[in-house]
Amino acid sequence: MGDINNKLIEDLFDYSNSMADWVKNSPDAYQLFLKTAAHTEHFTVANKLLIQGYMQCIPPVYLADEADWMSSGYTIRQDAIPIYVMEHAPGKHTGYDVRKMYDITATNAEYEMPVYDKSFLLDALMLNAPCNIEYVDKLPAKALYSPDKDVIQMTKGFKSFEEIFFVLSQEYSHHMLYHQMEKLAKGKSNEPQIKLKYTRGANIFTAFSTAYMLCEKYNMLPGNINIKSLPEGWQYLKAMDFKHELTNIDDVFKEINKGMEEKLNMLYRGDEAIVE
Repeated sequence: MGDINNKLIEDLFDYSNSMADWVKNSPDAYQLFLKTAAHTEHFTVANKLLIQGYMQCIPPVYLADEADWMSSGYTIRQDAIPIYVMEHAPGKHTGYDVRKMYDITATNAEYEMPVYDKSFLLDALMLNAPCNIEYVDKLPAKALYSPDKDVIQMTKGFKSFEEIFFVLSQEYSHHMLYHQMEKLAKGKSNEPQIKLKYTRGANIFTAFSTAYMLCEKYNMLPGNINIKSLPEGWQYLKAMDFKHELTNIDDVFKEINKGMEEKLNMLYRGDEAIVE
C-alpha cells in the first residue's frame, strides 16, 4: 500500500509540473489558472495546478472530500472522477499524503453562486485600502500608487463599479509589492542590506493577475478580458521556478482577499466602527 501511495505522489508531482509547463507557455491556460486559483484560495499552487488539470476547462465551484459531502447529507455521482490533491504529512515517507476531492458539480447538492451587491463590494474594497486614496484631476492612468507619497491617486470618470474594482485592486497589489521589496531590502536589522529597487513595470503583470483573481472571485470582471501574452522569460523557467512565480502572485491575492473578507463580514454585521 505504501509503495502504491508513493507512486501516486510521484505521479501527482509529475502531473503538477506538466501543468506548470503548459500554463507558463499558454495565455489561455494561464487565464484558466487564475480563475481556478481565485476559487481555491485554501490550496497550494501545486494543488491548484492539479485541480485545473482535473477540471480541464471548467473552474471549480466548491471542493470537499467524500466524508465532508456525506456528513452534509449529499452523495457523489457514481461516474464522478475524483480530484487528487497532496497534503503535507510529516510522518509519511514522502512527506505527503493524498486526498480525494470532489467538486460540488459531481454531487447531488445544489449550489448558487453568491450574488453580491456591486456597490457593497466596492465599499468593502475601499475600506480595505492599504493606504490613503486621493482624487486628482489628471493622471497618466485612471489610478496610480505613488511609493514616494505612499498614496493611491485616482481620477474620476470610471464607467462602472467593476472598472473601479479592477483598477484599484491592481494598485493595492502595487502597494503590497512595493512594501515587500522594501522589507526585503532592509533585512532583519531594518537597515538597507542589499540594493533592491521597486519598479512598477516589473510588477505590472503580477498586479494585473491578482486583480483579475479578485474580480473573478467576486464576479466583478469589467467585461471580457483576454490575456494575449505572458511575461518574457517564463517559457524558459523550470516547473519549480515557475511555481514559485505563481506562489508570489497567489500570496498577494490571498493577502488582499483576506482583508476583503474581513471588511465584508464587518459590513454585513453592520459594525458601527467600520461603517463610520
